[in-house]
Amino acid sequence: MPAITSIIAGRQQRLIRLKMDLFDDFRSLLRQVDVIFHKVQAEFPAEVRCRPGCTDCCRACFDVSLVEAAYLRLHWQKLPSETQQEIATRAGLASAEWRRHCAELPRAGSSRAAIATWRIACPLLADEGSCALYSHRPITCRVYGLPTVFDGSGHVCGFSGFDPGRSYPTVKLD
Repeated sequence: MPAITSIIAGRQQRLIRLKMDLFDDFRSLLRQVDVIFHKVQAEFPAEVRCRPGCTDCCRACFDVSLVEAAYLRLHWQKLPSETQQEIATRAGLASAEWRRHCAELPRAGSSRAAIATWRIACPLLADEGSCALYSHRPITCRVYGLPTVFDGSGHVCGFSGFDPGRSYPTVKLD
């Protein structure tokens, strides 16, 4: 039996290494996104008002790509089981709130505009206002304080100092 256990453990280790290799390009992209954020923040310090403790981006509703979800799950699995359970509980609450909002949507019309106004706390947002997986957060979380455009529609954080009608560097998210 020890030989079988050793074989299984070896395969699990190879699978973990494979998963990490698959994310090399994604981690490179995240580093590039962080460089862009810091460059814009340095150029427009009065406008980019992101700071520790601000959780506006943590309450916005936006898509997470498949690779981002897989990357989050990989790192979520490394958290202590108590933290995983807390996140799972908050995910259940967020899901219920999402379903409640969806039930109130009109059958036709501007559902995307309505969703943009919803404020649902991210399950990774801990009670003290920190992100449980901050260093592994999705791209939208990383650029939320910058002007962005998605599907031809612009967005800026409500707490930012970007002036409407003025031209700024913008991150295209689609």
